[in-house]
Amino acid sequence: MEEELESKDQEIATLKNELAYLKNQILNKNRRIFGSSTEQTSAMQLSFFDEAENHSNLKAEEPTVEEITYKRTKPSQNTGKKDNLANLEKVVIEHKLDEDQQSCKDCSSDLVVIGTKSKEILKYMPAKLYVEEHITYSYACKTCEENNEQANIVTTKAPRTLLHKSMASNELLSHVINLKYHYAMPLYRQESYFKMMGAHLSRQTLSNWIIATAIELQPIYQLLKEELLKRDYIQADETVVKVLDDKGKEW
Repeated sequence: MEEELESKDQEIATLKNELAYLKNQILNKNRRIFGSSTEQTSAMQLSFFDEAENHSNLKAEEPTVEEITYKRTKPSQNTGKKDNLANLEKVVIEHKLDEDQQSCKDCSSDLVVIGTKSKEILKYMPAKLYVEEHITYSYACKTCEENNEQANIVTTKAPRTLLHKSMASNELLSHVINLKYHYAMPLYRQESYFKMMGAHLSRQTLSNWIIATAIELQPIYQLLKEELLKRDYIQADETVVKVLDDKGKEW
């Protein structure tokens, strides 16, 4: 009887261990399927988002020479199975004989066009940086100054830019921000990119431009936020990413 009871106890203990093991297996699978993700974000990935905040110094002086990017594409309309160039601009260049060559070399009669052939070439024009200097003039009416002792002065105006005290044009600001956030090009690579084009723009200068642009566009951000919060449903990526503001506080 004692041996039989001992055997039953061992069997019960074994079944309890197997049951506990199976429960743990189910819990682990449920955690992997339904639990919160344990994926870690590396510091290198986070640095992409707060690069502008880390390297910005709004007190730093603007560079003495800044240059503007101007892009232009020289296209052709060529639609194939893989490539589609139908949306590109097309420039037609005709190759005709000079007037002194439009006569027959044997009888000197005028030559007549009997056919044409077409060949399309996809051209590329690299982006170019250049400095655009705007000189404004002031005009005064000398007659009014002599008769009324007060001159009528008229002054021309230079084009307005988003960052009034900066030499960066609106086009250049848009290009820098687009390269960083759309094409994922960090500012240190943009620094090399602009250097190859002849402009020495430091990463600090580029950071300042991004921060200053964000400040200027704050009213638009607030308006968009108000409009979005009025909606019943918003599709958004709500992944939380910590960045640093210019005072070093997380927000």
